Amino acid sequence: MAVSFAAGLIQAQCEWSPEKFSLAEIKKKMIAKHERLIADAAKKKVQILGLQELFYGPYFCANSKLAGMN
Repeated sequence: MAVSFAAGLIQAQCEWSPEKFSLAEIKKKMIAKHERLIADAAKKKVQILGLQELFYGPYFCANSKLAGMN
């Protein structure tokens, strides 16, 4: 018996530069951004939703100044 469900993926760009915002500020802004995207997916009746890894801040490997970020 086949089962149908709605799935979605979220991949969003970090719009805030670590040169202008602290990592704590970026994390707060990115979490808020993803909460809105998750709510939008829920309105579309998405049942399974995947987020990208490191969704709450800048990708540290892309910037050597952030290499020590945990």
